[in-house]
Amino acid sequence: MRARIDAEIGSAACTDAAECRLLPIGHKACGGPAGWKPWSVATAQPERLRELADELAALQRQRIQARGLMSNCRYEAEPGVTCRNQRCVLLPGGDTR
Repeated sequence: MRARIDAEIGSAACTDAAECRLLPIGHKACGGPAGWKPWSVATAQPERLRELADELAALQRQRIQARGLMSNCRYEAEPGVTCRNQRCVLLPGGDTR
């Protein structure tokens, strides 16, 4: 599923930071996303990305419930995102899982 998300994001090409967005990735046992991915509105389809991200989160929720897994419950704060070298990237300190 992550490979499908990465394929949809592609190169995350941008000409300006205004084209860059964040996608929550996965699901932690305590709730919330496991990480964030930068993507570009210039190169990816927002609806398709949301569908794939929702599917990944649902699969992870099912796996967590079925196996009784726990997580560190650390809040994965939404990092900043910008356009650098014509590519959307997380700002330093961002989680790239």
